[in-house]
Amino acid sequence: MMPFIVNGWPVLLCKDEGQVHALINRCSHAAAQLAPGGACGAAR
Repeated sequence: MMPFIVNGWPVLLCKDEGQVHALINRCSHAAAQLAPGGACGAAR
């Protein structure tokens, strides 16, 4: 897994079975943790 900031948004890249997936934290608190139970719990 590799975390990045893209246009001010926290993005997590991961690779699973040869496919790359990106997860963006769309919480209104852009600095919220990328984890369930983060600042607003809205990471998807």
